[in-house]
Amino acid sequence: LPLAEHALAFAGLARARVPARLVDWPPLLQQVRAALALPAEGHAMLPQLEQAIRRAQEIALPRGPDLLALEARAQACAVNHVDMVLAQPGRDPHHVAECMAVLQVAEEVGMTGSALADLRAKVQRLADAALHNAANASLDNPATIRESVVLAATAAVPSANATQDAVNAKVRARLVAAADAVDVA
Repeated sequence: LPLAEHALAFAGLARARVPARLVDWPPLLQQVRAALALPAEGHAMLPQLEQAIRRAQEIALPRGPDLLALEARAQACAVNHVDMVLAQPGRDPHHVAECMAVLQVAEEVGMTGSALADLRAKVQRLADAALHNAANASLDNPATIRESVVLAATAAVPSANATQDAVNAKVRARLVAAADAVDVA
């Protein structure tokens, strides 16, 4: 890749034709290097990292040291973000949806194998906790309960269907009690 950068720099002077795909590489390498120069803290830079990686994939940039380092940083950001959410008190559907989006980004930036499986398991635990929090809360917010059930099913939480059945039973019991109260009055 450094050779391609130098060749492009001198191609104009030599009046040489440069293949079209090589023309896109140097600016993208600059974008990759700029993304690597971003502060390493937090997950806020994950979209920028993902954008640079996606662009590199689109133009078939060879996976040199800079791109590999960028992929590793993006994967680490994804794991750090999910760990940060897991460390916070409370589990709600918003957290689950956010972490599922981060999981998708992790897959898109090349996370595979046990690292991806570990991250997926963390998201499943978060979805399971949010589902149980919603199911054990009052039935006053059915949208939250429904969203938690859908997210848990999407995250492949094994107890999602059983929890949905339990919530449905609670709703039926509440409806029967309400109907009985109306009949008595």
